[in-house]
Amino acid sequence: MDISASTPGAPRTPAVGPALHGPALEATRARLFALSDTAMAIVGPDHMVVEVNPALCAVLAGAPEDIVGRPLLELVQPEHRALTAEWLDRCAAGDTEPIHVESHVGRKDRRRWFTTDGHAVVSSDGRIDAYLITIAESTTARRLSGALVSAQVDLAALVDRMPVAVVRL
Repeated sequence: MDISASTPGAPRTPAVGPALHGPALEATRARLFALSDTAMAIVGPDHMVVEVNPALCAVLAGAPEDIVGRPLLELVQPEHRALTAEWLDRCAAGDTEPIHVESHVGRKDRRRWFTTDGHAVVSSDGRIDAYLITIAESTTARRLSGALVSAQVDLAALVDRMPVAVVRL
């Protein structure tokens, strides 16, 4: 199927797939939500959890029925509740800048790091329809970043200890 340009003589652009509307769009959204490796929650404008995906259930070690219907702040680590509440208040006041928080769970030798992002979903009239919360494990990325910095320091020290030779041609 081709989509014709409205200008005569303009190149024709091949369609990349059928347009998604209504039930097809919702079915696709639900499928992507369920299959994502990123933990996600949809939170209503009242700050109650409306929907969670299996990845979030795994992170929180709970079943959907244990999570859905609870206030978002109950699921947030205690040290981040004030920051999250402040973000929700800012969103309600019209400042819908996303939030980004890094946190960890576990002991130092078995610590798991997570990156949490929150986005307000704003309607065309400026109302907040929902919040999308995503949580991605960042333990491996943090370890690799630390290893890279350590290797750079080691390389710099090695270069500093190398004898300098001056060669005349």
